[in-house]
Amino acid sequence: MQKKSNSLGLIIGAVVLTILCLAIVFQSGAPVGSNSSYVPVLDKEDWTLGNKDSDVIVYEFSDMQCPACAQYHEQIMKPLIAKYSDRVLFVFRHFPLEGLHKNAIKAAIALEAAGKQNNFFEMQDLLFTRQSEWSESEDVNTIFIVYAKELGLDEAIFQTDIDSLELAAKINPIYKILSEKGFEYTPTFYLNDKKLENSGNLEDFEKILDKELN
Repeated sequence: MQKKSNSLGLIIGAVVLTILCLAIVFQSGAPVGSNSSYVPVLDKEDWTLGNKDSDVIVYEFSDMQCPACAQYHEQIMKPLIAKYSDRVLFVFRHFPLEGLHKNAIKAAIALEAAGKQNNFFEMQDLLFTRQSEWSESEDVNTIFIVYAKELGLDEAIFQTDIDSLELAAKINPIYKILSEKGFEYTPTFYLNDKKLENSGNLEDFEKILDKELN
């Protein structure tokens, strides 16, 4: 009888603890962070916007053909960068889901090619904004060359770069590498060493940044 009572007590205790944890989560109103075995480290080759001297760093791992990534870019990341770029460093990293999105790797290569002409984020904005135009194209590089022309890039250099083995070798292994580190979806965000659970609410991200900055 005593053994059964102890077991029942443990079950009730576990249920109460779970309810309390859930209550804390839902009351916070902010993305819930969880420590991860993977910790991103700022690299000199990272594409960044914002304050390079900041101790607050937001890492975004994104797929250019991912519809959710395009939505986050327009509705969350652009407003965040506009508001916090003087206090936060924003880092963009590729995570092309090659098994789901046939043009994701080519889009990542196009970004890198634009970056070689100092137009990485301009091309990123264009690709996200016009995602529906190129995402299912069978001749996507031709579309990207048109975009490069719109941005005033050297078309010949851009075309050479998007066909180069150098950029392909940089992008192609990324999915495998990040998948081995436990990445499952895009976009994935880190705040310094803490992985964030995604929220589609701009205010949630603002709250968590404000807390980190204060």
